[in-house]
Amino acid sequence: PFASSQSLSLCFLLCVVFLLAVVVWSRWLRLLCISALFYIFAVFVILFFQVNVPWHVGNLYLALVSLFRTATLDNVTATMFSSMYGCDIGGLADVYGEYPEQCTNPNNLPILTCAFYVIFVIIAAQVLLTLFIGVISTSMDEAREHKNQEILVDAGVRKYASQRGISDEQIEAFQK
Repeated sequence: PFASSQSLSLCFLLCVVFLLAVVVWSRWLRLLCISALFYIFAVFVILFFQVNVPWHVGNLYLALVSLFRTATLDNVTATMFSSMYGCDIGGLADVYGEYPEQCTNPNNLPILTCAFYVIFVIIAAQVLLTLFIGVISTSMDEAREHKNQEILVDAGVRKYASQRGISDEQIEAFQK
């Protein structure tokens, strides 16, 4: 089953929002950008692979969780093989062996699955890597700014203390 015109127009709108977020590049827009990216891929994974892997992409929530696991490279091969060859012979036989009623009509989609997973893993890995580096850089900048502010305040206190004849012991007693 492929997307309706409504789903495609929603995906196009989210792609435009994604591109605008990349251009403007603020924290909230980055978060919106990542959310839109995961949403778009979740819609595609539901449309193309819901029949093959209903345990992992049966609805939007499960698809988003599975995509996050895939983005962190957690058990990506089992999910990918099940999407490629179907739930009956794919990599998740342990799940569908216990619940065979969920594996109703598997399809064989190796080319589409490989293209989807390669594109998603490359984009998601880059986004997550950029996100973590951005968080670390921002934290370091904030810590450096806080330390510089402390140094300026300390220098001002020392200058004031020298003008008023206040000893270092008195300053340290007030700081505690």
